[in-house]
Amino acid sequence: MKKLSLSILALSALLFSACLGTDEPQHQYTLETIGFDEATLPSGYMNNQSYISKNGYVFENKFDSQYGSWAGFALSNLSDTQTPGYANQYSVYSANSNNTFAVFYYSDYDGGQTIRRTDGKDFYPYAMSVAPTTYTMLSAINGDDFSPKFTDKDTLSVEIVGLDATGKTIEDSYIKFSMLRGRTLGQFNLYMSGMYFTSFDNLSPSSGLWSGVPLYHLGKVNRIKITMTSNVRGEYGITVPTYIAIDNFTTVSMDTMSEYEKILAGSSEN
Repeated sequence: MKKLSLSILALSALLFSACLGTDEPQHQYTLETIGFDEATLPSGYMNNQSYISKNGYVFENKFDSQYGSWAGFALSNLSDTQTPGYANQYSVYSANSNNTFAVFYYSDYDGGQTIRRTDGKDFYPYAMSVAPTTYTMLSAINGDDFSPKFTDKDTLSVEIVGLDATGKTIEDSYIKFSMLRGRTLGQFNLYMSGMYFTSFDNLSPSSGLWSGVPLYHLGKVNRIKITMTSNVRGEYGITVPTYIAIDNFTTVSMDTMSEYEKILAGSSEN
């Protein structure tokens, strides 16, 4: 997972550098990556509180202990790719080597959990890695008691939007991609903003299904909100499990935001 994200970040930095003219001053900024491995998990996962990273980012979690229902972000290092169903909701459908990652669950009834800073300051998101979870993938491939298996026309889409300090969506601050796009049984594509960038022709979890998603298109935000949609729906909403695994959440460091903004200003002038 680390190598993939680093390659995405290197490409992103190269694209920003290419936007600058040869006579422009060369500004320096640094990136910070949250890999979640600093967390201690009691039993392979943690899902009863929001996670706060050492560099001050909150991954919000809402958990109802009475009913066991939840939404937002949990943490996990599980990678059981064989067991279907809700009891295996915290596993990533990919080779994992016991790395810790976040599991995001979106609920139609409670989708208000976000990524934000503890100090309430704005920040620049840069990139993250995503992968399907086992519960979601096996439901799409085989169907289950709640949802039919995917046809070649079915999709599970993810939208990431930037919010301001009042909670309103920032204009043009969004990324949308299809996490699962059915073609034939067990074959899907990963898209971003309608543009193809990675293909999974063989969904063997041993091949490693983590893929990098650039987030710098969001610009400066106060928080990030993730929602999921699908055409596979029933009377009460989406039937396919709305989960996604997230790792290597990367931002521009708070100390070098001004340098990053100089690059953005130079890019807009060229």
